[in-house]
Amino acid sequence: MNDPPEISDIGSQSTSEGELKRVEFTVDEGGGDIEDVQVLSITVASSNQELVPDDSIRLSFSDGDSDADKGRLEITPTVGASGSSTITLTLSDGVDVVDGSFTFSVGSVNDPPTVSAIPDQELDEDGWIDSIAFTVDEGGGADEDAQVLQDIGFPALILIYFPMMILRLISMMMIQMRKAAFFRYGRWRMSREKRP
Repeated sequence: MNDPPEISDIGSQSTSEGELKRVEFTVDEGGGDIEDVQVLSITVASSNQELVPDDSIRLSFSDGDSDADKGRLEITPTVGASGSSTITLTLSDGVDVVDGSFTFSVGSVNDPPTVSAIPDQELDEDGWIDSIAFTVDEGGGADEDAQVLQDIGFPALILIYFPMMILRLISMMMIQMRKAAFFRYGRWRMSREKRP
């Protein structure tokens, strides 16, 4: 009589968004030495394909002629996704099939906000741009949509453009002073030429 294969218990596992998790386990053909010649096959599946797609689980396993063969899972959850999934290992010895499951939890990690690309802007000297359209997002998917984005651009613009405005104002004042000086010099010279 065939004995069903055995798979070790795997406790709950956890990781953070997008981080690889390695999980070790062992399997056995069952039935002692007489069934060690059986060939085992293993498949793995995730209950939450958005969080952990099946193709993001790498299964490493070699079936030797000994008890308690070791296997390993390398699980990479989807970047920016958090939650939990049930990972199920299905083990077969060609006659009997057994399952082993464990809970795989992915903790959320704050993702930086994003801003859409803004094309280069062109305008004439002393011109003005009324508005520039762009979009922003909290990043991290639906679990971060409740975050409040804060505009800190105005102080930064002041720090960048205020010195430039001062320099431009000084430059314009110097130009005006130079024009005034040339004008006064011209009037003085004309008055000197008119003297007898």
